[in-house]
Amino acid sequence: MAGLMRRPGFEDLEPIPQDDGPDPVVQIKYSDDFRETMDLFRAVLKATEYSKRALSLTSQVIDLNPANYTAWQYRRRCLEALGSDLREELRFTEATAYENPKNYQIWFHRRAIVERLGDPSAELPFVSNVLIEDAKNYHAWSYRQWVLTFFGPSHPDLWAAELSSMHNALLVDHFNNSAWNHRWFVVSRTERLADPAVTLRECEYALDWIDKAPNNESPWAYLRGLMRVNESQGIPRDQGGESQGEGQGGWGWRFRSFPSIKERLVARRALASEAKGEAK
Repeated sequence: MAGLMRRPGFEDLEPIPQDDGPDPVVQIKYSDDFRETMDLFRAVLKATEYSKRALSLTSQVIDLNPANYTAWQYRRRCLEALGSDLREELRFTEATAYENPKNYQIWFHRRAIVERLGDPSAELPFVSNVLIEDAKNYHAWSYRQWVLTFFGPSHPDLWAAELSSMHNALLVDHFNNSAWNHRWFVVSRTERLADPAVTLRECEYALDWIDKAPNNESPWAYLRGLMRVNESQGIPRDQGGESQGEGQGGWGWRFRSFPSIKERLVARRALASEAKGEAK
């Protein structure tokens, strides 16, 4: 792109060069494009100008460096001052996120915009599209859980398809520990994990995946979480804490409450022992 300080409409601003001190040790060799754009951006910041041209300039700065937190923050101030179309801004962040899916500033900015809009209807499909490219993108999963937690009380329909979505994700990759973690997140917030029927259903679900891939660590971890119980409250473990042993009022195991699960595990162990013996 052409240097912005030479563009019509910016002639009144005096660019402010970057101050690296009198004796920079290892001076970064910026491109002319980057240097001119940032010099102009510093001038806009100094003038505290929240205009359409300032908003446009933030787009250029972000294009050059999507991790520039100051540009994103200033962009939000411009959007608010101008009363800009926030749905258009969602389209901007979507395009930028696809190019830079692990950039924290983009996700934080989108969150701020969605909060202002008060409408999460486009967010889960958007996150799902990002996860197609990288199924273990931490920022995308964290954002998905924020959407559900923040808007769930007022938009309960957001939870409706989450379990089926996670099942589909596991069909693509049953080693996806992020999908297993999200399944736990959803179940623990939409149902009572202390309910034996819920526990049995989820245990059977995990065991079905274990039957398909016995060495897959994720469903085993999920199963352990369901069987781990706070004996004083009878609540499955969903947070940290060391076991004090069964019958001591701490964390224990509750297999005896689910004989069918215990039977499947015993049978699984027998099969494993048999296979090990044949291998010898």
